Amino acid sequence: MLALPGSAGAATSWVDPAGGSDRASGTSRDRALKTLATAWRRARGPTRILITEGRLKPEDVPNYYERKRHVTIEGRGRVALPSMNIFGVRRLALRNLTVNGDVHCERCRGLRLDKVRINGAGRVQEGLKVNQSSHVTIERSDISGASDNAIDFVAVQHALIRSNRIHGAEDWCAYAKGGSAYIRVVANRIYDCGTGGFTAGQGTGFQFMTFPWIRYEAYDVRVWNNLITDTEGAGLGVNGGFNVLFARNTLRRVGSRSHAIEAVFGLRSCDGQPGDEGRDRCRTYLDRGGWGTTRVDDGTNPVRIPNRHIFFYDNVISRARGSAPFEVADSFSGSPQDGSGAADPARADGDLRRVGNVFSGTRSSGPAHPLPSFDWRGAGLGAPRPGSLSNRRLPGMPTGAGSTLR
Repeated sequence: MLALPGSAGAATSWVDPAGGSDRASGTSRDRALKTLATAWRRARGPTRILITEGRLKPEDVPNYYERKRHVTIEGRGRVALPSMNIFGVRRLALRNLTVNGDVHCERCRGLRLDKVRINGAGRVQEGLKVNQSSHVTIERSDISGASDNAIDFVAVQHALIRSNRIHGAEDWCAYAKGGSAYIRVVANRIYDCGTGGFTAGQGTGFQFMTFPWIRYEAYDVRVWNNLITDTEGAGLGVNGGFNVLFARNTLRRVGSRSHAIEAVFGLRSCDGQPGDEGRDRCRTYLDRGGWGTTRVDDGTNPVRIPNRHIFFYDNVISRARGSAPFEVADSFSGSPQDGSGAADPARADGDLRRVGNVFSGTRSSGPAHPLPSFDWRGAGLGAPRPGSLSNRRLPGMPTGAGSTLR
């Protein structure tokens, strides 16, 4: 993962929402600024912004957190911020903060959330949305209250989601799609969501992807040792993934309106109407060997993105009453695949392996099966091979079936 800003060598800027003044220097607590907007504007080079206890109003924060490098924003005490719109930052760390709203980071490199509470309270579409970004770390945080998804990754490469509570979304708790790659999801509590728990892939407008990850919806996603409970749809799923591992997770009361786990197609469209800004990238990506279309989406004609090398190992699943155990889409052939570059027929079960999974109301304490090694051949278009493809020594992996979380 990318190194992120620390205190060594960084300038310090204090913010006191109650007693500070934007005419002050901000260099010490007794000379604190009043607003985060001023501290952000003054940041030059590595900067650590420390905020004393209090609540900042929308007029006290930047409209956009833009184009800064090596900045940490850290709460000292209980600090509440309104929604954060972040664009083009490099190495931004958020620590010990509450955000009453959403956090959106576009074209970011090196974003870290540590002990951050994002409370959408049903007023936001996504709790945390990250798109066309890389090197993202989310740890020890609580993300909830979205009308769609608690965590929404589109075209994100190199990310770690570890030891968080992700919950209370009407759609998915979390997904990584749009050519997201090299994603690790470990030791999280994921619960109380509608369409699903965690999904690798889903469906994306072709123009929002980033080269060379323009074939599959998700590449090299590894999900282990999570506790996933109370989802209406699948607790775990893959929708158009390449090299995806779900290992030693525990699922309870999942799939109340459908099925517990799934391997189905990703869906690829070209969003908008001819002439819309950015839509020409659909043709560019097709010409470069991506899988997609230039058709106007009518809800029935998306390209089906297949799955390849999908592994469900040693998961313990306690289904909701009436839930089916496993949904695997039938192969698909038809006109939406014409000219798309994607396989016709498309298969959702290409090298799909289900080993050692226990569908019951009790935990399994049996020995774990050896995990497979990933085969990167066929990723296509020069997508960089991960540093290590072996899954045999994943840190924090339980030695028995199911999650170690309670």
